[in-house]
This record gives sequence, structure tokens and C-alpha cells, in this order.
Amino acid sequence: MQMQNTEPLNFIRAQEIGSGQGAPVACDLFNVNRYRKTGELRPALIFMHGGGFVGGSKDQFLGMASWLALTTDALCVTVEYRVAGQASCPAPIIDCLQVISWLYDKQESLAICPDLFFLIGGSPGAQIAAMAMLDGRYAKDKFQPSNAIFLNGIYDMDAFYKRNPKEQKRIQKYLSMSVYDKKILCRESPIFYIKPGKNILLLHGEKDNVVPVSEAEKMRSALLAGGSRAWLHIFRDKEHAWFNRQENQYEVLSVMEEFITFRRKEVLGNGN
Repeated sequence: MQMQNTEPLNFIRAQEIGSGQGAPVACDLFNVNRYRKTGELRPALIFMHGGGFVGGSKDQFLGMASWLALTTDALCVTVEYRVAGQASCPAPIIDCLQVISWLYDKQESLAICPDLFFLIGGSPGAQIAAMAMLDGRYAKDKFQPSNAIFLNGIYDMDAFYKRNPKEQKRIQKYLSMSVYDKKILCRESPIFYIKPGKNILLLHGEKDNVVPVSEAEKMRSALLAGGSRAWLHIFRDKEHAWFNRQENQYEVLSVMEEFITFRRKEVLGNGN
């Protein structure tokens, strides 16, 4: 007789989570059963990939999720959210919130601490994650994480649109615009939805010509003025999406790991 393995899998590929507007969200889960060996509450890291709002894949963060699951003992989740062409805004934000709610509901069985939920996003993924974290319109009083790590994030959609003519068609597709509309662009800009009590690490390449480092500086200032904590780490001589390159991975992961460990000590040690 074949024995059945009753232990939960440590890695689950393409787990379907919930149904955002009738569409389940496919996610990869890393370090699922580690809690059985530790017993201590741990972080949950939720990764939102880049891809210009119209493409990309959860596999962009496969390496980062694998590494951070190992070094921080976190449950890591990479999200295959709907992109423009499949569904327009706010579909990816709703997908992100759907994953957050699913994890929140399973916090006890997965031994994860809601105060240690981290949203991690790159470029447009940061915009989507930031809106899920800061904007209450789509959350509808549901739980929103208090921690985030954003890599070369887009915080002001109006400024991004004006600065990048080659990206305008993609943005129009994502926001269902036929022409430039400042009201819509500002409505989907995280910098205009600042909330107190957040802990956000902004990572940015010094030589980013797509989203200048000045945009990250503005976001940090807005967060601090709005009663949140924010840190900005600038990577010298790095361009947009530098974090995707293998030769840059260790430096980026070291900074991320340090921040996650710092927050874990704060929350589990001091209760805040």
C-alpha cells in the first residue's frame, strides 16, 4: 500500500487563491510548512511583479522569494495578478487584496503574524502594492498591511505618464483612458493616499531614468509628513529594474533581509 504524505508541502506552485471579481489568483507559496519546526510567528512576504502594467510574471521574484524564505523564515507568496489586457485597474489591486485577505484568514494555521505582513513590489508592482496598502477604496475595511518594500516604485502616475511617452499607451490601457486625464492619473497615485502608521523601505537606483530617484525622495517625505516611517536606500550607479539582474541580487537581498529582521524584532520583541 502506498503511504500518503500528510505533511503540507513546503512549496506550492500555482495555488489558486480566492476569486477576485470571479477570477482566482494564481500564486506560488514558498516555505509553507516551516512553522511546524519553529512554532514562532513569522512574516508573510507578498510579491507583486513588474511588467509595465501589461505583462510580467510572478516568476520575476522567484529567486528573491526563495532566498528570503530561507534567510528570514518567512512565508513568501508571489502573485500572478491580472494585467491590462486581461482586466484594467483596479483588478490587480483587488487581486493583491484578495491574497492579503486569504493569508489573514489563515494566519493561525500558517503561523504568520499580521503585523509582519510585507508587500513587496517592483516598478508598477510597487504602484499596485502601494495602492493596496494605502487606498481604502478597494480594501473596503479589510486588513491592509503596515509594512512594505518598494523597488524603483511608481508613486506619482501623472509625473510618470508625462516623463515616459513610450509608456503612455500601456498606462492608458491599464487605467482605461483614451487620452491624457490628470484626474484619473492622480486618483491612482499612491503619493496622494498617505496613511499614518506604515513602515516602508524604498529602494531606488541612482541612475533610474524611468522613475528618477527624486520621485522616491518625494514619496519618503510625504510618508514622513503623513505620520508613517520611511527609509530610502539609494543604490549607486543603478538604473531602473537593476534588481532583476543576477549580479545585483545579493546586495538588494541583504538590504531587504535587514529590514525584515528589524521589523520582526520590533514586533515580536516590543509588540508594535
